[in-house]
Amino acid sequence: MGIAYAAAELGVNETPIEAADELQRDPGIPPAPIKRVLDSGPVKAIGAVAHHDLAAWALATEMGDGRELKDLHMAAERACQKLCQRLSTLVTVEGYRAMLARAMQVAAVEFPFLDESSKGPSTSSPCLGDIATSDGILKATVHDGLTAVLAGVIGLSITFIGE
Repeated sequence: MGIAYAAAELGVNETPIEAADELQRDPGIPPAPIKRVLDSGPVKAIGAVAHHDLAAWALATEMGDGRELKDLHMAAERACQKLCQRLSTLVTVEGYRAMLARAMQVAAVEFPFLDESSKGPSTSSPCLGDIATSDGILKATVHDGLTAVLAGVIGLSITFIGE
């Protein structure tokens, strides 16, 4: 049994210790792969990868030729608004905002710059607020954080509504 297969069989966001305990029950897995699991951090479900890929695609599509941080923020805002327009018919605008707030809260664990925005969107930017305009944050970090937020909304939508 390979390490990737073992990881795919484990639960979403299972802790490394839980994953290692599961792997140790299989006598065919030597200790080295178990150590890699312990060193790897939480195990992500395959679906989470698909949500991340879809969010990254949506962000890239909305960004177009833009290369500046403000372009990235505007692209994320447009993607967020499009999701809101489509999902609000199924879960209401308040339901969408609740999913967005939860996605931002979860993503803020890995991307602390999102923490201030998880307290609620600003009036100038109805979905994401002013999270990407902070000085001193690398564009790649902002991109990853915004992608995580969009992926979180997609994942929550699938959880509550279905595919």
